Amino acid sequence: MTDNTSPALDLLDVQGIASYLNISPRTARRIVSERRVPVTNIGALVRVRRADLDAYLAAHTTPAAPGSEQRPMPVDTIGDRDRTAARGVRRPR
Repeated sequence: MTDNTSPALDLLDVQGIASYLNISPRTARRIVSERRVPVTNIGALVRVRRADLDAYLAAHTTPAAPGSEQRPMPVDTIGDRDRTAARGVRRPR
């Protein structure tokens, strides 16, 4: 029987990084190859600790500006934009 709290479960390969961060494997490979996160080499295998990915995310997270909550666009302006784009008409600047 395996223990789910095992530290080995916290080591991720490139596919695991891509899945965990919801990014492409290519981007995950780039993050690892540029050493943006600490890596663990096990022979020829490269693994990254989940905690190091969490720290990377925390360090690269920009907080929202005060009062910048998303407000929906008024419905009438959305329709105008769609109609003018469909006709190929440019709006004056």
